[in-house]
Amino acid sequence: MALQLKNFSFSKIKQKILSNKKRSIISGLFFLMILFIISQNIEVLDGITVGKSDIILETQTIKKLQKKLKLEQSKVKIIKAEKQSLVKKSKEFWVAQRDGQANIKIQKNIETAAKQSDVDLKTLGTLRFSSTGNGVSKGEFDISCSGTLESIAQFINKISNTHPRIYWERCLLRPDNIKNPKKIYLTGYLKFIIIENEDIITLLLGKKAK
Repeated sequence: MALQLKNFSFSKIKQKILSNKKRSIISGLFFLMILFIISQNIEVLDGITVGKSDIILETQTIKKLQKKLKLEQSKVKIIKAEKQSLVKKSKEFWVAQRDGQANIKIQKNIETAAKQSDVDLKTLGTLRFSSTGNGVSKGEFDISCSGTLESIAQFINKISNTHPRIYWERCLLRPDNIKNPKKIYLTGYLKFIIIENEDIITLLLGKKAK
């Protein structure tokens, strides 16, 4: 009985050793295959691996792009500031798409200013237009009126502060009586600037001129 148990135990141990040996051989072969695959692809791995020099180079490239971006952003800010300044100044110039037809609006503005200042508007000459080139024209007309010194002064001030601007080219004041003036006669020459260049109008208004 004891002999049978010994035989049985020895047989089991032998099978286990053989089984472990097979597994060891298989594991060894598998490990060798892995080493072979790695050795065959080591050049590819070297190409894929990012080195310190690559990181430095990419960092320098990024920094250059950041500097370029900041420079471009500064240029954009300058352009925007210049455009805002131009748009602000453009309120002094006549743009038909924004301000209406000059030959109609100018006369109305002058008449309104005269009425508000209690000035007797005698004559308002016909508008004359002359081109100065590059899509810019100049409008001109004569005017004559009368009123008290205070009303004439107020009228001149109102005309000077209209938008679009109307400029006094020359202004002549003459009292009705040198010793005791009761009425002041004014004769003047007025002008204004008209923008007709479509590119300028597009920039000022943000849309295509008609």
